[in-house]
Parts: sequence; structure tokens; C-alpha cells
Amino acid sequence: MMLRRTVLVAALLVAVMPGSARADKVIEAQVVWKFDAPKYTIDQGEKVVFRNSDSVSPGNHDVTSDVVGPDGKTPIFRSATIDDGQEAPVEGVQQLKPGTYSFHCSIHTFMQATLEVTQKGTPPSTETAPPPQAAQPADTQKPKVSAKLKPTTLRRARKARAVVATVTSDELVNLHLVLTARVRGRTVTLGQLTATDGAPRRKVDFTVRLSAAGRRALRRARRLSVALAVRATDQADNVTTTRTTRRLRR
Repeated sequence: MMLRRTVLVAALLVAVMPGSARADKVIEAQVVWKFDAPKYTIDQGEKVVFRNSDSVSPGNHDVTSDVVGPDGKTPIFRSATIDDGQEAPVEGVQQLKPGTYSFHCSIHTFMQATLEVTQKGTPPSTETAPPPQAAQPADTQKPKVSAKLKPTTLRRARKARAVVATVTSDELVNLHLVLTARVRGRTVTLGQLTATDGAPRRKVDFTVRLSAAGRRALRRARRLSVALAVRATDQADNVTTTRTTRRLRR
């Protein structure tokens, strides 16, 4: 009886231990002068910790976003600059919207990687959002955006249920991608995607999932001219639209 009671108490203690909580995502600096991966993925609202494990390179390391906030100076996420063997939280990542964000080490700028934020998880709370910045001169410059559809065939696109678009922007933008085609005299929306591009001046691939109507259109066609319309909105609500097409065959 005593043994059974001891086992039950131990099981209850394990169930309530804080260690059962999900561990923070870790970005690590390694020997020599590099991050441990070119790309990291987190769910929306997830915490990130930066760990410096580079015991050889001279100098400290950090994680600094390539994109700055409305004040034009402060990175939208960053860690403290730390020495080998230390860890620091990457502040600001919990407020990021789904999208792809590039970052670097501000001490060794050739150390670069990207952070992808998925739509899973918990959206950032408005209660923890950073306080409003002081008034800045109005930004009236529209973002410079280019886009193209990656080569594919009707068969491959139908099998993947998606088409991949490559977008390049010169600043942080929210994107709305719409994929359409003319089918039997009418315009059919093949798929749509809303995402954030936080990798200025870098090519970022976005996967546009096909709708049921889009899959039917691809299944019935022998060849199809597909159009991609991209609407990009920057942090000052300046809008740029661009359009590209690609002819798909079986």
C-alpha cells in the first residue's frame, strides 16, 4: 500500500512540474562566425532565445533584425550582445505576424539567417505591444516590389495543390497574393495568400495553395495562362501592386 501511494504522489508531481512546458526556440552562434542553421521556424507568439556557443571567434554575437520599426532605427526584434557561453532572449519575436524575417549579427554582419513565423500558435497580444513611437516625418515612399511565378507544369502544380511565387521587396511589407486564370471566358481565382515579407532585398518564396476551383481548372486544362497579382503594403500604409503571368502546360 505504501509503495502504491509513493508511486501515485510521484506521478502527480511530474504532471505539475513546470518542465513539461514547451521549451523556447534556440538560435545558436557556433564556431566559427556562423549561426547553427540558415533558417529557423517558430509558431506565432513563440519565444526565442539566442545562445552564444562560439568559443573560438573573437568578439561577441547577437541576433538583430534586418527590418527596423516605424522610428527608422530600432530593429523589430533583437537580442543583447553576449559573450561565449551566455544566453539572451530575442525580444520582439512574440509580436511578429506570420511571415519570413531576415536577421544578422550586428558585430559580424556576414552572419545571416532567416526566421519564419507560421500561422500556428497564439497571435500577439495587443496588451504587450510596444508603446506608440513619437511622431515621425510621414513616409510617402511606396515599397519597391517585384514578383514572378516559379516554373512548373499543370501536372506538378495539381499534384502539389500549390504554385510557388518569388517576391522581393525593399522593405517590410504585408503581402496579399491572388492567383487567377481565364477559364472558358471567365476569371477563376485559383488561390490566395496573405503573408509578411520581412527580408528586405532578398528573394522569398511564398506557396499559394490552390482552391477547389483552382484544382478543377488545372485538372481540365491542357494549357493555362496563370496571372499573379501582388499587393504590398508597408508600415506607413503605402501600397504597391505588381502583376506577373506564366503559361503552364501539362
